[in-house]
Amino acid sequence: MVGNFFLLKALPEIAGGIATGLFGLVMGVCAMLVIPAVVGLELGSVDAISYSLKRVFSNPLAYLCYFIGATILSLLGAVACLIGLVLTMAISNVAFALLITGIVPAPSMEPEVYPRGDTAVG
Repeated sequence: MVGNFFLLKALPEIAGGIATGLFGLVMGVCAMLVIPAVVGLELGSVDAISYSLKRVFSNPLAYLCYFIGATILSLLGAVACLIGLVLTMAISNVAFALLITGIVPAPSMEPEVYPRGDTAVG
């Protein structure tokens, strides 16, 4: 009886933690190409956000898998090297920038998603 009371009391906290985690994951995936677009394509902030959203919504599942994979590789690098996230978080940033340059083929890379009509930066 007492155990059920504590479980019911903790249920909103558990649901809130899951909802917050999912929201953070969605926002991270939607914003993963913003910084590479500002630096690599020399877009303004609003244009970079719309560019990132266009690219991600063209194939959301593929970009979600790419985001999770790059994040896991970055975290595994931190654990394996025992040097912390400061040096290994660059792995995910480079992985996202490679999508912009065209070195790593992005899922469904149609020419119309590029803001200046380029097919790749280079």
